[in-house]
Amino acid sequence: GSELSLCSVIVDDLRSPAEKHILFNDGLFFDFSIINPELTYTLPLKHLAAGVTDGISHALEAYVGSDHEEMIFEGYYESIMNTLLKYGPQAMSNPTDYTIRSKISHATMIANHHNFCTEGVQQDWTCHDIERYITTAYHGVHGITLGILMPAFMKYVFSRNPRPFVNFSVRCLGVNPEGKNNAAIVKEGADNFERWLNKMHLPVKFTDIGLTYPQLISCIPENLTAGMLYQLKGDEIKELLSLCV
Repeated sequence: GSELSLCSVIVDDLRSPAEKHILFNDGLFFDFSIINPELTYTLPLKHLAAGVTDGISHALEAYVGSDHEEMIFEGYYESIMNTLLKYGPQAMSNPTDYTIRSKISHATMIANHHNFCTEGVQQDWTCHDIERYITTAYHGVHGITLGILMPAFMKYVFSRNPRPFVNFSVRCLGVNPEGKNNAAIVKEGADNFERWLNKMHLPVKFTDIGLTYPQLISCIPENLTAGMLYQLKGDEIKELLSLCV
């Protein structure tokens, strides 16, 4: 999705631990790009899985940032997430299927696109704000770290703004809401998300990739505020990370 993003990442690996800095500028948009799914066939499956998960994370972090209904905005991101949830596992089994790879290429591309569907609507980005410190400190994979964070994030913050988390669980993660309260719906949604990660052969906890809770909290700045809507700080970030081990 970098061809439709105004964001660039610079890593200062002369520091220990390394630091990741983010730059936003309209000049970073490509003037012209060709997206050829055939050129993705030889991507290792680990990075295919991580890329699909990253696409979901970009859509989800925007989707859960609004505290009121935004029908066009929400429908746009639900279609992206449903496409990736459906075709991600299929691509893992059939990595050279042109139709499957083209749908993934299209969805991940527009998940990063700043356009008329997304501008002017509040977004959040809690998981990305936390992820960049963990991935940079321990030389991880961006999408894998985000995959571990997202189900825990759902369970930890949903009560502050239930509507988008309930909708995501029902409309994208296959939860039947009948007879269930919001907490049960979102928990089932998060559990279904972890089962999807298993289908993608991705870890669901940081301990699965050899990271302990003390290692996680040691790389998070004490003054970090994560997210534009949820604005997690200090002990809240620690509590969220405790759900990830």
